[in-house]
Amino acid sequence: MKLDPDPQKCGSAVRSAYADSFADAIHPNCSGDKDLSNTHKIMHVSVSELPQGLEIDPPTGEDRIRWDIFPHHDPIPACFAHSTICCCTQDAPRVAVTPPKSVRKQFREQFAAALKPSDTLA
Repeated sequence: MKLDPDPQKCGSAVRSAYADSFADAIHPNCSGDKDLSNTHKIMHVSVSELPQGLEIDPPTGEDRIRWDIFPHHDPIPACFAHSTICCCTQDAPRVAVTPPKSVRKQFREQFAAALKPSDTLA
């Protein structure tokens, strides 16, 4: 999962709020015209389960920073449900940033732990 200050460069996802079904994630419209139906498994995580409030100890004399992961709706021409997963500080909600390596590592671990396999494509 790439965490970048440009939301279009963050990790790609398909947001169920804008999709017809989980199968949209592997549909050629959302997967760059590739047929992923036999090669990829769909995983999902609820927006409410995205890692929030990760706190790190900053260098001496600086304020503590709390970090969140958030979905950014980023439709592409053939896939309205396309979104990205970005990172922000809690003092600037929904403004994508690249967090320090330690924060990225913790977010990736928490995000991976929250993922669940989709048993159905409906």
